Amino acid sequence: MAKTYRAGVMTPETLAACLILAHRIDAVATEIETAKGTIRDLDGRIQEAGPRLQHQAMAALTDPERRKAYEAQIADYNAWVEERRGAVEGHNRQVRLYSEMSGRFNGECNGRSYFPSDLDAVKGGLPPTVAARLQ
Repeated sequence: MAKTYRAGVMTPETLAACLILAHRIDAVATEIETAKGTIRDLDGRIQEAGPRLQHQAMAALTDPERRKAYEAQIADYNAWVEERRGAVEGHNRQVRLYSEMSGRFNGECNGRSYFPSDLDAVKGGLPPTVAARLQ
């Protein structure tokens, strides 16, 4: 006997797409958390280095050895600022992607039911990382 998919019941194709989408949403959420940690780390380095470099600036003007060390520290500082800028841009892109995918999931998947036999049927066709989550 054929199944009847009434409103609110996912077809096997929709179920598989929703499982994959949920996995991708979780992956993006992990990337967002990683980016936050990177940004916090860079913020700490930048905030610590700024006052120290200001304090060393005068000595660097008069002492050639200190100037070399100071210039190297300035280069590190500038690299951290640039790396932070890139990390923030990447983080913001991931947040937008997460929001878009979550909206799609909420509209297409959330709160909809499925036949358990359909879940069993689609498991074999899912990417291994998605299928592993269903164990």
